[in-house]
Amino acid sequence: YLNDSSFRKVDTIVALSDYCVKTYSDFYDIPKEKFVVIPNGIAPAVWFPPKDFKKRDPDLFIFASAPIKGYRALDFVFNNVRRHRPNARLMIFASQQLHNLPDSPLYIQWLENIKKQKGVIISQPIPQEELSDLFRKAYTLLMPNEYPEICSNLLLQARACGLPVVTSPIGSAAEFIEHEETGMLSSYTPNDKFMWWYDYTMQVIKLIKKPELFAKICIKAPEGVHTWDEIGDMWHGEIARSHKQTVKEHVGIH
Repeated sequence: YLNDSSFRKVDTIVALSDYCVKTYSDFYDIPKEKFVVIPNGIAPAVWFPPKDFKKRDPDLFIFASAPIKGYRALDFVFNNVRRHRPNARLMIFASQQLHNLPDSPLYIQWLENIKKQKGVIISQPIPQEELSDLFRKAYTLLMPNEYPEICSNLLLQARACGLPVVTSPIGSAAEFIEHEETGMLSSYTPNDKFMWWYDYTMQVIKLIKKPELFAKICIKAPEGVHTWDEIGDMWHGEIARSHKQTVKEHVGIH
């Protein structure tokens, strides 16, 4: 987190998304030409799709985001999901400990309330290898984000596992999810709370009621997700370009 004046003085800023470029360039008044976009990636040895998406558990839904990113819609969403899938289970692996922060009293109280719902299973965050196994078995990853992420690792990891993601069209989500192709985006944003809760729920139910749509997303979701080796090559190329430019300017001065 540089001071405003420092951001304006650097030669190049590597952003994680076009959303990151737009917000930082607008907020700090930086020319867009100074930005290069290099997103996050995934470890393909951990995050990969199942051999057969048809063996996914139709009753298993996952929530694994840090609570600060949004969770309040989940009880409404899951309550309505169970109207269509009476045996549905919602596994919650979410804690602010993921960000080295304590869970807020509001979130703790929310957990106490939602665990009263039938089918809700609450756990502390688990190792990535275990979570990726669940991602290959689950039906949907629920990401009712109210926080505009600049590039969600979790979203990319779910896509790499061929797990359909339902999230909000805020931050960079629309850059990394093509609606009804590689995931699902609600039509409304969290500031329109009740319509967002309703529409977000309907996107989840659409996946339940349209198996052909679910199958398409399972197959297409892993496409275009970069591995960390590919991201490393992008960084290597950018550092080489920047070094070459620096040498050129240095020689020009002297």
